[in-house]
Amino acid sequence: MDDEDRWVVPEAWHARLDGRAGGRLTLEQAELLIDDPEALGGGYLDWIRDSALAAYTLAAELGVEAVVPLADLAPLGSGLDAGAQSAVGEALSAIPSDAAFEALLDRSLQSTLGLRAYAGTPVLRNERCYAQPLEDATERFPKRALRILARRSLGGGPPADRARALLQSAVRRHGETARSIAPTLPDAERLAVEAILDASSTATAPRDAWPAILREPPWTQKRKNAAPKAKLALTRLEVPTRVDWRGDERARWRGPEVAPPNLAALDEDGWQRFVSETRAEPYRLGFILLYAPTPVAAAVAASWAQVPRRSEPALLRATVARLEAEALPLVERWASQVWAIEAALPLGAPSLARPLAAGLGKTTSREIARAWFLRHPEVAAIGLVPDALGADAKARKAAVEGLELLVREGLGEVVTEVAGRYGEAAAAAIAPVLDASPLDAVPSRLPKMPAFWDAASLPALVTDGGAVLPPEASEAFGSMLAFSKPGAPYAGIRVVADACTRDSVIAFSWALFEAWTQAGAPNDASWAFTQLAWLGDDSVAYRLLARMKVWPGQGAAKRAERGLDVLAEMQSDVALVLVHELAQKGRGSLRKNAAKKLTRLAAVRGLGEAELADRLVPTLDLDASGSMVLDYGPRSFRVGFDEELLPFVLDENGEPRKALPKPGKRDDPKLAPAADARFKALKKAVRTVAKTQLTRLERAMATERRWSGHDLQRYVVDHPLLVHVARRLVFGLYEGGRLTRSFRVQDDRSPADVDEEPCPFAGDASVGIAHPVDLGPDAIARWSEVLADYELMQPFAQLAREHTTAADGPRADVLADACREPVAPQRVAALEDQGWVRGPVGDGAMFDTMERVVGPGRRMILTVRPGLMMGMVHASDLQTLHEVRVLDAGVEVPIDALSPVAFSELIRDLRALAR
Repeated sequence: MDDEDRWVVPEAWHARLDGRAGGRLTLEQAELLIDDPEALGGGYLDWIRDSALAAYTLAAELGVEAVVPLADLAPLGSGLDAGAQSAVGEALSAIPSDAAFEALLDRSLQSTLGLRAYAGTPVLRNERCYAQPLEDATERFPKRALRILARRSLGGGPPADRARALLQSAVRRHGETARSIAPTLPDAERLAVEAILDASSTATAPRDAWPAILREPPWTQKRKNAAPKAKLALTRLEVPTRVDWRGDERARWRGPEVAPPNLAALDEDGWQRFVSETRAEPYRLGFILLYAPTPVAAAVAASWAQVPRRSEPALLRATVARLEAEALPLVERWASQVWAIEAALPLGAPSLARPLAAGLGKTTSREIARAWFLRHPEVAAIGLVPDALGADAKARKAAVEGLELLVREGLGEVVTEVAGRYGEAAAAAIAPVLDASPLDAVPSRLPKMPAFWDAASLPALVTDGGAVLPPEASEAFGSMLAFSKPGAPYAGIRVVADACTRDSVIAFSWALFEAWTQAGAPNDASWAFTQLAWLGDDSVAYRLLARMKVWPGQGAAKRAERGLDVLAEMQSDVALVLVHELAQKGRGSLRKNAAKKLTRLAAVRGLGEAELADRLVPTLDLDASGSMVLDYGPRSFRVGFDEELLPFVLDENGEPRKALPKPGKRDDPKLAPAADARFKALKKAVRTVAKTQLTRLERAMATERRWSGHDLQRYVVDHPLLVHVARRLVFGLYEGGRLTRSFRVQDDRSPADVDEEPCPFAGDASVGIAHPVDLGPDAIARWSEVLADYELMQPFAQLAREHTTAADGPRADVLADACREPVAPQRVAALEDQGWVRGPVGDGAMFDTMERVVGPGRRMILTVRPGLMMGMVHASDLQTLHEVRVLDAGVEVPIDALSPVAFSELIRDLRALAR
């Protein structure tokens, strides 16, 4: 009998088996527990404790025959306590049978990947339960593990990807065993093992072939201290506040400028009385800041002791947009708060440098703080030089980090010039910051590497010259990753990554992430997650997205939120498109957090969310005509797109084909497979891009989004993918918010009106997707005929859209009629698919509001009663639509303040709830 087939009860089990009060659990009791958890009496905790003991009992008594009852005890998707699941995992890891290893592998894959494909069960919530047992089983039974993992690694999909990673690790640890069993495996499995063996046996590069930074890491060398040594008592230079707006940033922040009727009638004395009354009712502060005469509003901004915490960031931004430099006192008081930091962006004042420098060290504010420094480098340096040379250690450290940021961004000359204004002593003292190399920015003591870190088990890094780096070199690289911070990776990481092949860096990065996940995703080693942003590519972004979608269901919502930071830090168009997809189509808190992340990314660039989204639509390598040619050598095919942006294939004669044919014997052996792979990649990318873009454009119509003529032409009409959608829509030219003329985009991308006459528009024209409320019945009928004549199907309901106009009666009556019937709780939650988001969660984990943005600084709030239970919407009671409120920059206004289009869309959404 092979040693791997011999069953021996682990010595450590005996103490556990005897540790129960009253003696060992008998086999009969253990089996009874499977059928009746309460059979032995006691409550839930007794059941959990005994279920763990039952796992050891079953394995000890039944040996290899215990696999089935153990699987019954902890089925896939089991809600067992983590301790009981871990006991089942440990029991399975000791049983010498293929069935036991397979059962353990299934549970490990499901808990790590969150797969619902396993028997349709819910995902497991604790990744730690099976990670270590699977590793133990691999060490106990390496032949069995190699054989099974080789088979399970074949094919595609996340389970096969994970099995391949486990196989690579097992082969590296048990190379001799792998060589001995490889010849006995079926061909495909043998080749998989031999490929890893070949890669592992490749001679590693001699030390002199390593990248220099790995050969002699900076932390092993004597280096200069970049921190200033001198401490000088400098008085901060005073300069006028500089205001720097980007694009239409100010207009977007300003929001409504028309005061409610009762305030518009106030004279100067009336406003003074209103201010006095408001000090007793501070929630009315927003009315003063937004609508009072400018001198009154500015005086209140300068003297108000405190902004009520209920005030929204939108109110502070709107105040800055209105008062500009006169709003500085208000911003200064709140600049250290995450919710308020964005309002500082356009204001260049030295007094803001200290709180913004502190913001660089916080994950939640780092992006905005960095954007402020790059927008106001001179002012930032003026504010930070005194702190960098001062006695306050905390302010000194933050100031040095801020100045180092400016130096890294190529703004060292600005820092030098500003330091000179403070005198020769200051200029000399600040010099170390300017002269320091980013590669010298290493800690005095390297962090301790986590238990899961094993450089030898990770894929080897390979230099561009083909040199395979040994584990010793990877150890140094791992240290660089470990002491780096989110948003501020050590400069040496990029040096190493650029010196190595992209494939080897990606393999190393993903394997490290997998090791962290299998170890239970420890927070103190989260750098193993963040490094995906520094080393990953678009393929990593897609793989990470798949994990993020299931993590909330595994109780790992915080990790999914951190994944948004990783995607954002990648800075690639595809990664940001995926963040946008989650903001549009994600679920629950992940969707809300993705929307916040997108807002923050847009603010950093001085853009609105919609403007940022315009710039993130990938071209997918399509040609100028918006299509793609796939070259098979002797034949070729062209890919086009329909109204839903689904790709279709045309042959060389322009005839449609059901699908792209597989490469044949007569096709070019290199070109044809490459073209086939290119088409598969295109289909995968388009699935993500299409659903996001169609939703985005429909919401642009529903929210009355306006492009400039230049931006519409550049980002929609001339875009090789979106042009296919643009040709099927009706656009409008707007003046003062009123539709003046409508047009469509012809095949040659020129605009034409309903009579097919040219309809040119200027670069500064206001253009949007025409809503049927704006078009009116006559134009809707005529445009419907035109599209029908050209056999153009619309990508979403535009001309045929249900809509409400003034002819339908007073708004209050229409709204009351739409809110009349009770609605199912699931339908209320489904409003998220129409652009609504869930409001705050209150007592009892209930939420009773849904919110939707309907314009700059304006949003609607729908309140339902009795409310919905978080995570159990389906179990909530029928809901009554209680009220709809409209807020402008946090200030409530009447329902009549909604535009005709916004009101129509509200009624459309409410009526859909009752269907």
